[in-house]
Parts: sequence; structure tokens; C-alpha cells
Amino acid sequence: MRKIVLCGIGLISLMLIFNACKKTDSSTTTSQTNDPSFVNGLYITKASNLQINFTYGFGSESLVFNDKKYINASNDTFDIEDLKHYFSNFALQKADSTWIYFQNIHLVDVKNGRNLTLNFPNVPAGNYRAIAFDLGIDKVHNSSMSLEGDLDPAWGMYWTWNTGYVFFRMMGRNPRTQEGYSLDLGGDNNLPHMVLSLTDFKVKSELPQLGIHMDLNEIFQSPSNYSFVSDGMVIHSNTSPGAIKIAKNMEDMAKVISLK
Repeated sequence: MRKIVLCGIGLISLMLIFNACKKTDSSTTTSQTNDPSFVNGLYITKASNLQINFTYGFGSESLVFNDKKYINASNDTFDIEDLKHYFSNFALQKADSTWIYFQNIHLVDVKNGRNLTLNFPNVPAGNYRAIAFDLGIDKVHNSSMSLEGDLDPAWGMYWTWNTGYVFFRMMGRNPRTQEGYSLDLGGDNNLPHMVLSLTDFKVKSELPQLGIHMDLNEIFQSPSNYSFVSDGMVIHSNTSPGAIKIAKNMEDMAKVISLK
């Protein structure tokens, strides 16, 4: 009889422990995935730092400076020896479609690893469904002549002969002929604006990290193929047809690859 009583007490104890564990797990799941106020995207639980990590490639290939040959949609063969550009005017779109803007300008030197990671402190708590930014500098700062920080002409990204900045610079050569190319994109009318959805993810985080990949192959295609032969090996003008073509092509070169 005593054994039966002890077994019964043990069984009841196990059931209570099991039920308690189930309640805890259920509560955790509900807070993470079944919150009716949380639509897809990024949910920042409290004001915190947002980290954005940028990677670069060419189509499905990795970016290797100097020693790797690339072929674009026009069948041009070339290497990449230098890559610098500006990011500015980052913004996050909330679930109610309003935007939060950040005043910022960052000069990225991809070859030397400068500003491949950007941090935005004190981002308000909330649910965000998109991120936007410019690949270059807005009209106000492009003509402001502030010439400080990342806008200092010492970085070599300022057109002294034509007031304004080089938004994007890529340089290299044809490995077969050793003919060099230099693509300098600038001009207020050639400012690629990018809006990237975050709704393929559903992430709740206190310290969010966003991964964005920049595909250099898109510079040369979609909506228009750019050819070194017909469009030119050198662009140093903000009004050349080649600059206008590249600026339009760039609008889809960024993609969100991770969010955590």
C-alpha cells in the first residue's frame, strides 16, 4: 500500500513539473511570435544601437581586388582595383508607414575596410518594415561646402573643377590590354535611392544587426546594359549618358541578406 501511495505522489509531482514547463514554453513562444502588434520585419524592443554590416560581391562571385577577372552583361572583361563611395540619409520605415530619418554621411573605402560596419545609436523602440538610404550625397550637402569629416576633400572624392562630390568611384583595367577604366558617378540627378523591405524577416531584438549585400554586377545591367566599348572607359562628368545609365542600374544593387 505504501508503495502505491508513493508512486501516486511521484506521478502527480511529475505531471505538475511537466505542466509548469509547458506553460513556460507557451508563454515564451507567444511573446515572440504571436504578438498581434508585431507585423513582419524588425521589432526593436527598446531604444538601442542598430548595426548594419555591408558585404560586396559581383553576381555570385566574391569581390577580390586586383587579381580576379570579372565579365559583365556586355561581355567586358576587367578587374577591380579600387572602390569607394558614399552612403547617406539612412531611414527606417515603421509599421504605420511613417519614416524615422538619421542625419548621416559615411565614406566607404571597400578595399581598405573603412565603414563596412555602420552603427546608429538610440534607434527608438518599435516595429520597422523597411530601410532606405542614398548611394551618394543629397543635394544640400553636395553643395554645402562644409568640407569636414567624411566630406573633407583630402579623401579624394571632391570634384574641385565642378562643385560637388564623387558619389561612387570604381577603378580597374582590362587584364588583356591593360587599358584602365575609371567610373566616377556624381551629380544631383544621379543619386541612387534604395528602399529595402525587411518583411521577409520576423525578428525581435534588443541589439539588432542587419546584413546588406552590394552586388557590383548590377552597375552594368538592369534596366540597361553598360558597355566599356560603347559607353566609355572613363566617366568624369555628371551629365554623360553613361553616368545616367549607371545611376539607374545601381538602384537595385543592394539586398538585405540577414537580420538578427
